[in-house]
Amino acid sequence: MKPDTTAWWANECRAPFEALNREFGFSGPVQTNAANEYTVHYRKGNRTVNVVFVPGATPFVELFYPAEKIEHRRFVKGASSLGSEKTDEVSELEKLLRLRAHELLANERKFLNAENGA
Repeated sequence: MKPDTTAWWANECRAPFEALNREFGFSGPVQTNAANEYTVHYRKGNRTVNVVFVPGATPFVELFYPAEKIEHRRFVKGASSLGSEKTDEVSELEKLLRLRAHELLANERKFLNAENGA
């Protein structure tokens, strides 16, 4: 599937990751595109949750604290569990996003609940 709008990835992530806004007070989703990579950012103070998709690969979730710099990045536990699978199919992508959101909520509540600077 080839996305045809700049908001495509943000729209795909909105429902599966709505708990970030509703339960944890994150802002977003805000999408940025770089070459063939789509990233949606959710932010709360100096904490960032990114949901990343490269067409043909499995989406993954990365966390940043205290700054959105590579040296402060870590990946959500379980995010590589389907790393060998590739997908461009919308229905499969929806399933993977729900799985990634579940992994985030199951494994990173402390990160998500923390206040700024904590």
